[in-house]
Amino acid sequence: MRPLLHVGIACLLFALTACTTPVYDLRSDPGFTYAPLLAGGLAIGGVAAQLEPLSPAVATQEAQVLAQAVAAERPALRIVGSEAVGRALGVPRQTRLQDAFGGGPLPGDVFSQLAPLGALARYVVYARLERDEVFQRQGTRVLDLPDPVYEARDRDGHRIWVPLYDRVEVIDVFETVRRLVVYFEVLDLHDARVVWSGRIEKSGSHSNDFSRGVGPAWSPGFPGVGVFPPPPQAAGLLEAAYRGFAENLPKVP
Repeated sequence: MRPLLHVGIACLLFALTACTTPVYDLRSDPGFTYAPLLAGGLAIGGVAAQLEPLSPAVATQEAQVLAQAVAAERPALRIVGSEAVGRALGVPRQTRLQDAFGGGPLPGDVFSQLAPLGALARYVVYARLERDEVFQRQGTRVLDLPDPVYEARDRDGHRIWVPLYDRVEVIDVFETVRRLVVYFEVLDLHDARVVWSGRIEKSGSHSNDFSRGVGPAWSPGFPGVGVFPPPPQAAGLLEAAYRGFAENLPKVP
């Protein structure tokens, strides 16, 4: 039988569930609670990448997506966008701090550099893409199907149906997975300290399924030749990470 191609290119965002997104390497200051966050507001300092610097256009776009994601998840919070941050700090200073965060920790005088921002918000968040990896994996899935039967008689002469064999369909799965890790850091401009930091991981996959055909379970046939699909776009996973950060901000007690 000629293999049947099932193009199962549905993006599986594994971490998008009803549960709060887990945060790895979490550090949260006990004083960083809902009341001061609600009163002080949150500014978007910027989005950077450890792997390679983001272009100014991409960095601006990602900062906007981060602001929109936080606003969507936490509509009660006052969000100060990166455009307003640039006006308060000056774009050159904003860019220097953003680029510094992409390469490692923010500079030691970051709070003095961010002082003009204190009139707009008490807290500021920076995000850094630390890992963007794509890998492929191949597996096999076996579907149990209704068995073929033949008519027979039991000892009392009653008609019965007897299975001929265990009938299955063997499917080769060719999957391309993308995994992102984003590090977030929230600074308290009032107390000049980092009050929240952690890493959020999001992953998704696309898959192509190829049927080897239908037959007995004891005769699965030879592995099929398949094509790996392209990976999911990074943009959707990044937005999911931003939403995961917002989910973990302090909530109403």
